[in-house]
Amino acid sequence: MTYHLAVFALYLRQMSVVLYKLKEWSMVMQQAMLFDQLDEEAQRRAVQSFLQFYLNRFRTNSLEILSAYPVQYEMEQVNHDVVLNQSRQPEELVDQLVAHDRSLVSRIISALNQGFMSNGALSDGTWESWYEAQHDQLASGL
Repeated sequence: MTYHLAVFALYLRQMSVVLYKLKEWSMVMQQAMLFDQLDEEAQRRAVQSFLQFYLNRFRTNSLEILSAYPVQYEMEQVNHDVVLNQSRQPEELVDQLVAHDRSLVSRIISALNQGFMSNGALSDGTWESWYEAQHDQLASGL
């Protein structure tokens, strides 16, 4: 009988940890917002962060996951501006693109339908980890 009580007590303790984690996850998810719901400053930070990721992918010619979303026009325009300004330092290029292509980049980000924290950071990891997860999903589906 005491064995069963000990097992039951262990089960209850594990369940309380699981419930705590679920509550914690729920709180994080409730705080997540779509890009369009962010304030102006948070959107600017999100655009800058996304552009750093985008430019790294652009340099390695690996934007194929993004091209699966309905943002081809926006990507073509951003890519055109990247090529025109390729002599700039990376930080200058990001600033240039934020200044001139922010609405295009915003439409790309919105199409990806990702959650953000109120400060403009992705709510679940990084753009690179998101991209890799998308790639892995495609690879496992083949």
